[in-house]
Amino acid sequence: MWGPGFSYTDNQSSLTKQELSGTTQYGPVNGQRSGTKKYDVYSGVYKRDLKALRIYSDFYQFLFSDNVAALHASPVFKAQRRKTIVEPWSWLPRLFQGR
Repeated sequence: MWGPGFSYTDNQSSLTKQELSGTTQYGPVNGQRSGTKKYDVYSGVYKRDLKALRIYSDFYQFLFSDNVAALHASPVFKAQRRKTIVEPWSWLPRLFQGR
């Protein structure tokens, strides 16, 4: 089986991912009670509305009787084209307009 696929996508999977966490202390004594929030942050230039063409195939070859074992190959060819770039923090100046 094989076929083509068209889509619009982004490049989030190619950005560098880091995890940040912030801890809040509750109560009069440090360490008595705390809450932690974790955030995933990404660095790099985020691109969206990327046109993508994907050509895929699926191949099974059964090796023994009763389908005990098989080889499975599913190669995928993916090509993308850049359309829109969103610069990091480009939304920040608009957030504070008029203040």
